[in-house]
Amino acid sequence: MGKYKNLYTKEYFEKYACICLNDVLKLNLILRETRYGEDRPDLISDDEKIGLEVTQAITTEEGAENKLFQQEYPEENKIECIKNEAKRLKIEDRIKYHDNYITITENSSIDFVKNKIIDRINSKNKKLNNKEFHKYESNRLCLIIETFNDYVIEALNKYYKTRDLSYEFFYDTIYVINGEYLLIFESGTLKDKIKIRFYIDDASK
Repeated sequence: MGKYKNLYTKEYFEKYACICLNDVLKLNLILRETRYGEDRPDLISDDEKIGLEVTQAITTEEGAENKLFQQEYPEENKIECIKNEAKRLKIEDRIKYHDNYITITENSSIDFVKNKIIDRINSKNKKLNNKEFHKYESNRLCLIIETFNDYVIEALNKYYKTRDLSYEFFYDTIYVINGEYLLIFESGTLKDKIKIRFYIDDASK
């Protein structure tokens, strides 16, 4: 476990999605843990007709990279702390240290980005089919992504065409949230693209 405060935890993104979807779509979502002391899924509607899982569309390595840069470090030895943390997270070979800043080597090809979105949905769909995962009348997934481009829509379209049909349960609605838009996919079709505001301050409270 890291010893530094992370400002953007799993709980932060769950709260961000909850606030955004309630504000825009009036879904009346709550954290499932507040009612039952556990998640699986992360959010439910107050009437318990909707179950919604929240996830970032990132790889395990990107999750470690985000953690490295999202944590708060003491100013007096900040660089040394970051170096030690990068080593602990096993991503030190991807970090470059310059005089006044730090960079990271990233794979940003379109195919890589599309595939990681598809992989994330597939992993969550597998989780949905676990017997310990609570099912609802409507099971939904919310993807938090950093940017929005047409390849996000292409990735979702590809997912619906290539998904494993041996599963019993699928997410009937998939939401995609970034800083500017909310996309709504239903049964493989983009139903809506809605301009949204930032909810950073709300989710940080």
